[in-house]
Amino acid sequence: MNDPSNAPIDIGAISAPEALAHALELTHDSAARYAQLQACLEAHHNQIAAEVLARVVELTLATASSMPGLKPPEQLPRIAPWELLWRCPDLLAMRLGDSAPTACNHQIGAAELLRLVLKRERCAQDCYTHARAQVMAPATQQMLTSIAMRQQEQIARLEALLASAEADASEQSPTLSDLDPPNRPE
Repeated sequence: MNDPSNAPIDIGAISAPEALAHALELTHDSAARYAQLQACLEAHHNQIAAEVLARVVELTLATASSMPGLKPPEQLPRIAPWELLWRCPDLLAMRLGDSAPTACNHQIGAAELLRLVLKRERCAQDCYTHARAQVMAPATQQMLTSIAMRQQEQIARLEALLASAEADASEQSPTLSDLDPPNRPE
């Protein structure tokens, strides 16, 4: 995760409201993507993974609402997707035209799904940490420190969910049937 490509680009003069706007954009983008994947998994009858994603969406939105200095959205700068400063391959992949990670399919288990979510959330954490090291303004440094702390709290909650999912998986049968069998003519 210490890949320099994850580092923000030209962020030295970013203001605290701009940092918050970027963080909120990334967090809400994550929540929207998780909700889309949740709907897809529900359509494919993988209710366990869909329920895990519902919990992840809930945690992600709670993280966004707990970000420090939260102001009404109309008071924050507007940021177009192509103006985001963070360039992590796991963040905003489809929005920026890159190919999306393909490690997820409709039969994914809860633990595997949470590992993918954690990879994405750790990438966001690295972006906030790199940004904090590059900004000049103390107010922005403080804002990014607080945002990174909220992100770390979310990661800790996701790691607890993963531990629970791994414990549940070890108690269940190791073989899963196809959760979305093909339609066959009767």
